[in-house]
Amino acid sequence: MNTDSYLLRARVLMSQNRTELAEEQLRMVLASESSHSEAHALLALCLVEREAFETATEEAQQAIFHGPEEPTAHYSLARVMLKRNRLREARESINEALRLSPWNAGYFAALGAIEAAAERWEEVLKAAEQGLEADPEDEGCENLRAAALTTLGRRSEAGLTIQESLRRNPENAFTHANEGWRLLHVRQPEQAMVHFREALRLDPNLEWARRGIVEAMKARFFIYRMMLGFFLWIGRFPPKTRLLLLIGMPIAQSVLQSTVESIPTLEFLAFPLMLTYLLFVWMTWTSSALFNLVLMLNPFGRLALNREEKVQAIATGSCVAAALACEILFLYQSLKLPEILSHGTYVAALYLGLAVPVITTTSTTERRRKLVAAAWTLLVLYFCLSTTFRAWQFSEIAITTPEPPPIPEKMEAAFAPRKAGETLKLNVPANIDEPAKKEWIKILQEHNDYTEKLRTPGREFSSQFSSTVTLLILSTWMGLGLMLVPVKR
Repeated sequence: MNTDSYLLRARVLMSQNRTELAEEQLRMVLASESSHSEAHALLALCLVEREAFETATEEAQQAIFHGPEEPTAHYSLARVMLKRNRLREARESINEALRLSPWNAGYFAALGAIEAAAERWEEVLKAAEQGLEADPEDEGCENLRAAALTTLGRRSEAGLTIQESLRRNPENAFTHANEGWRLLHVRQPEQAMVHFREALRLDPNLEWARRGIVEAMKARFFIYRMMLGFFLWIGRFPPKTRLLLLIGMPIAQSVLQSTVESIPTLEFLAFPLMLTYLLFVWMTWTSSALFNLVLMLNPFGRLALNREEKVQAIATGSCVAAALACEILFLYQSLKLPEILSHGTYVAALYLGLAVPVITTTSTTERRRKLVAAAWTLLVLYFCLSTTFRAWQFSEIAITTPEPPPIPEKMEAAFAPRKAGETLKLNVPANIDEPAKKEWIKILQEHNDYTEKLRTPGREFSSQFSSTVTLLILSTWMGLGLMLVPVKR
């Protein structure tokens, strides 16, 4: 049996992304020669494309077993480990392939892809430039170099690299997508759209271009353009540095808040600073989903969004709608008692915060993580609904309970000091006659009865609100943990 012809057909089919047919050819080779290292290696690459990860790993390991000095075998295992998000094993395998074949530009491109998955952009640049030393026209290394330069802020250099790549091959979809992302980095969404459209024309399944065109459409809006600039800026840092920045932001805000509050002339800035910080944090979580919701009003936007993004946008929009509904309901209640409006604002803020665990759940793909996130979101939703009920109960009691008559001015000095919510205590002066004393005690009792009637539902609302806020804060850190810790498959 001529195995070379089957291998040649398999390579051609793989270059055409017809991996299932290529798999058939490779299995024919292995049926004739089970120790054929290259056939095992190529079969591993086919299997990983259809996410048969365990079988693909076994085939790559078989390739190494039968050909430990074959660089292709180690390269195939690196590709499989990359797809499985096992970056340390992938890095070890590709370095072994490079040891055996140190001037293979494709292997340097694979190393760059592994470092890109780890978001180590300096290492991506280093690997790409080493690959270009081996082959100055390797498109994979050129695109990785351009992506690294763009992310690191060296956009003019990235532009020159991309233009040279497009001059040599204007039909490369990945290069067009690369240019689109570079233009997004320099805040030119309209020009970026042109390249993303071209990339999708050349390769309709290129996810990187689809994501790019969605971001470009949202970047037409000023607010999202500012948020995207922040996301792209923070994305240039390694994950550990990003985590330190994210931990440092609330600490810095807390220090700034304390400093402002300690200076009497600046005390008026304390609340606006806190509100601005909270709004910024909320926008970092929700801006993408909210503007996806806006895109759903556009026919092309609906086509560009995938199912998960649409579900996330609708779920996040529902949280905002619930917040608005609460504000309107308590605004109606405040017509009867103005003090009630603040309770509606607190409850509305909880539903806005609920968007954080909702987004975490809808953006998580791994099944077990998604179940944990969904269970947590349901728990937070229960607390939000319970807090809403407590607030409404308090408002009804406050509205239906008649207020006691105002305290006479001459009585106020006789009251002992007290904390908010405590009952009044009266120190009756000795020179007060008996009828006046009885009148004072009657007024005192009316005020204490009123306070007592509102105290229990008020405390229940405050306790439930505090618990819900705590859950929402924990949701933020849980979401960060799920995003920063890669899923190994």
